[in-house]
Amino acid sequence: MVGGAVGAWFKKAAKYSPRRFPNGWNDVDASEIVFLCVPTPYKRATGYDYRALEAAAKRLTGKKIVVLKSTVLPGKTAELQKKYPQHTWLFNPEFLRDKTAVQDFLKPDRQIVGMAKNTASHRKAAQRVMKLLPNAPYKAITTSTEAEMIKIFANAFLATKVVFANMVYDVCRQTGADY
Repeated sequence: MVGGAVGAWFKKAAKYSPRRFPNGWNDVDASEIVFLCVPTPYKRATGYDYRALEAAAKRLTGKKIVVLKSTVLPGKTAELQKKYPQHTWLFNPEFLRDKTAVQDFLKPDRQIVGMAKNTASHRKAAQRVMKLLPNAPYKAITTSTEAEMIKIFANAFLATKVVFANMVYDVCRQTGADY
């Protein structure tokens, strides 16, 4: 879902997906800026599964600006920066809904780019990426940990709203009120 939305904005960019674009890895790896939109499923017993993220990171060659779009725990982008220091790691959280992912990406209400290191080169890379992304009424360049927290907080707030709406619905059903 996230990769499809990113691909809708960067129509002419190189793309790789094991299912949809299986022959595109070399073109992606030749790119200067790479957006990683890989699944990081969460399981209560084990936490986030970073296998796809690690596999993609290991395959990248040269020096790149790597923009992580996957949901991760705060600190993961900085951890990747230490593990793969040849790249400049950034975190750009997505705030997409399943049914309207492309529209949400093309017309965002906020655009956040987090830097794994607070250096001039990382700031320059973050500014460069920000210019490539769809314009938004609110833009911020932060640390990657802060950007990761923004994503986690947004998800938690959305979940709170869903739970609240479900509780109101249940009360309406029990009392016969029209929801």
